[in-house]
Amino acid sequence: MRGYCLSCTRIADCNETDVEKVKSDYTCLRYEPVEEAVFRAREFTIAKYGDSLAIQAMLNRPLLSKGEDDE
Repeated sequence: MRGYCLSCTRIADCNETDVEKVKSDYTCLRYEPVEEAVFRAREFTIAKYGDSLAIQAMLNRPLLSKGEDDE
């Protein structure tokens, strides 16, 4: 496994990443690898639900409502 967000144990609580960074294989100095089974499950989730939706769920952050970020 490479050292990028999708294979990192910290993905759910990382404030440094976002959906686009995960899609582009971003990596940082805090990287900690997950077990291969977890990584494969994440890949399966992406294949089943699509990149953006699956990654957003993995990031454990609520989606912003329309106009919510305009305040």
